[in-house]
Amino acid sequence: MSENNQQLQQPYYDGETSLVDLATVFVKRRRVFYGVFGLIVALGLVYALVIAPDVREYTSIVQLAEEDRETLSSPAEIVSIINNNWYPVLQSNYQQTNEEELPFKVAVSNPEETSLIRIGSEVADKDEELVEASHRFIVDQLVEHQAARVEARKADMQQKLSAARERVDELQSRNFTPEAEAKAIEVVSDLKERIGDLQYDLESLKPAQVTLLAHQSAEKKGLSKALILALAIVFGLMLGVFSAFLAEFVAQVRSALKKEA
Repeated sequence: MSENNQQLQQPYYDGETSLVDLATVFVKRRRVFYGVFGLIVALGLVYALVIAPDVREYTSIVQLAEEDRETLSSPAEIVSIINNNWYPVLQSNYQQTNEEELPFKVAVSNPEETSLIRIGSEVADKDEELVEASHRFIVDQLVEHQAARVEARKADMQQKLSAARERVDELQSRNFTPEAEAKAIEVVSDLKERIGDLQYDLESLKPAQVTLLAHQSAEKKGLSKALILALAIVFGLMLGVFSAFLAEFVAQVRSALKKEA
């Protein structure tokens, strides 16, 4: 045989595996692939249809107490109080009663450019009553806190109103010299204007209002059943191919060991 023919018959690289070899191995071990692929897909189907819980978002919204369209407490302050005070108390109470952690998170936020406090949790349907009770605990604390702020503000304004009215009555009952009377009339005018402003502010006080309490979202959250099944198919394909070639590798090792023995 000529030297040129010998060079043509030699592979380009030592130990090179062609696509034909790979396909041959895959076909030879196709039962392993089908078995692993079918098992993964079946497990994914069972998880999607039976085990995976239906998760929905539950939302509570509270309108903060206001005076003349301004909140008595800044929304950022309320968010901080909930996250650092009332939410930890909720978690601690649940853990002491049930000897386990609360099975969901409570996210508190203030929608931009609003005086609303939003409380949200993504929860499985089986925990619907628990999330409602948890949201109610935080909402009750918030409403009570805001009611105290309203009462304190109302008491302060009523005290100022009484003081202003008493001052007006005092000035109007006194006898002034002609020079002092003009000054007294000016002071009384200012006091009456102040009384009017205080009455307006007092009437504009609005307590906190609960607009939503643990409202269930229409759309489900988390991974959908279709996505879980699609992931199972992709993972099954990858693991099936890997298992097929691994089975062939193990068979080749065993054959080599038998030959050496």
